[in-house]
Amino acid sequence: MMTKKIEQFENFLQKQSKKMKDSLPYLFLFIIIFLLLFFMHHLIGLYYDDFGNASLSYGQNSLDVIGTNYTLSQLWSWCKMIYMTWGGRILWAALILIPLLKFGAGIYFALQSVVLTFIFYFIFKIVEQVTKKKSIFVPIVLMILYGLIDMTFLRHGIYWASASILYIWPLLPLFLFIYLYMKLTDKIKNKEKVNYFLYVPILLILNFFATFSQEQISVAMLTFLILYILFYHGKEWKQYKKLDIPNIVVCLASFALLMLAPGNYARLDTNVEFASLSLFGKVFKNLPSLLLVIFRSQMTIFMMILTILFLLCLFKYRKEFKINPKKTVVSILLFILLSVICVFLQKQFKIIGVLYGIVWILYMGIWMLIYGFHFKKLSIPILAITGCGSMFCLVVSPVIGGRTALPFIFFLFLLIAIFTVELLKEARMMVYVVFILFLFPLGTLSALSFNINYNGYLNNYNIEKLNHEILIKHSNTTDKEITLYKSKDSGFGVARGYEEPSITYWMKEYYNIPQDVVFNWVDIYEDIRE
Repeated sequence: MMTKKIEQFENFLQKQSKKMKDSLPYLFLFIIIFLLLFFMHHLIGLYYDDFGNASLSYGQNSLDVIGTNYTLSQLWSWCKMIYMTWGGRILWAALILIPLLKFGAGIYFALQSVVLTFIFYFIFKIVEQVTKKKSIFVPIVLMILYGLIDMTFLRHGIYWASASILYIWPLLPLFLFIYLYMKLTDKIKNKEKVNYFLYVPILLILNFFATFSQEQISVAMLTFLILYILFYHGKEWKQYKKLDIPNIVVCLASFALLMLAPGNYARLDTNVEFASLSLFGKVFKNLPSLLLVIFRSQMTIFMMILTILFLLCLFKYRKEFKINPKKTVVSILLFILLSVICVFLQKQFKIIGVLYGIVWILYMGIWMLIYGFHFKKLSIPILAITGCGSMFCLVVSPVIGGRTALPFIFFLFLLIAIFTVELLKEARMMVYVVFILFLFPLGTLSALSFNINYNGYLNNYNIEKLNHEILIKHSNTTDKEITLYKSKDSGFGVARGYEEPSITYWMKEYYNIPQDVVFNWVDIYEDIRE
């Protein structure tokens, strides 16, 4: 008996040792991803309304907060004010953004490096769950794709604390929820033992933090949950009810809490022209703009990569779909040619970009559904629709900003990673070689883009650090003027105090400087020469 237990223990150790050895290359790549993100993020400072949020002076000047030294009662009052007059996005701001920004940008963005790394990790785990295969190419592809994100989205979304807390951080609980939900569905389906008392509370917490975050993430969560229950649980819903019912209740309640915030309607009323439109009128007005956001030059590279990978997967499985090889090749080449033509012409002729967007969605959408049904991988079209839901819910929004595309971009990353694995699965060596050659120019472009962005923020870093030190020294000052320095390149970072007068007010509140003090902004290089 003792000998048998020893053998079992030895087998367990051997399995764990093998798992660790197999995981080392992936661990190494994710450490590289984290280090790259960390070195980039440590250069980023506070911009625009970051100062107003951290000092509770954004939209409110009656709380008598001294600098960032607020009480819980004052924080609660600020949350109520935002919820009633601006919108329902208070959870992440109150629990994470505001407390962390008390200490400046450093801690916040160091943690964001961790958050982004885990977002990529759970994208990797979702890909593994969908394809039933672990691929070393997934973290490499994700690393390359991140480097290709245009500065339009970076400076107005990821590298801006008050924006990233709404558009980036909630993706972590969303992707973790998706991964765990899919995994538990498989366990239940295979009649494996499931610890509901452990997993359901975790899922409910993730569900709440994703749904009660920001409208696009909220719609994505609700879309995923409904589609997954309908297409995967279906008639057998009774065996999944312990998983589904609590999550649907929490999701709907959180969705209502976010969407029915009085502040949403207060903000909508400020745009009288848009608010007066019917639902059809709003869709008709916004749909072309949304299509142009998705298919414009800043996102074109991601759309092209996804298109090529998916069409190559269709070609790979042409026999399974019983498609004529010659017709398949001609169809793929024509579609790629159409895509290239539209990329170059859409800037001059917006209608071409809109029409191409509609054709792309219909063509790719139908084939993705066929692909999912044929290979019994409905999670692929479900994830695609979920990503689209996060974007096209904006048809009823009065404002469509560049950063609103970020959730959709990360879903594109997920789909690109899935079709990378699907393409390389059981592929010949030549396919691997061609794929690696395909990665080289993309990797080079990504590295160059990352380097430009890094140097851009680096050039501003010392100046912004100097301004921060000057303002801290002048806290509660009796001086009437303070000399501050303009950033070297305003293209890296959001608006500064010398560009937007309202920021000066928030900065003075943040650093506890009297409002009658004047900020003199000068060019540091001219100052040195003088």
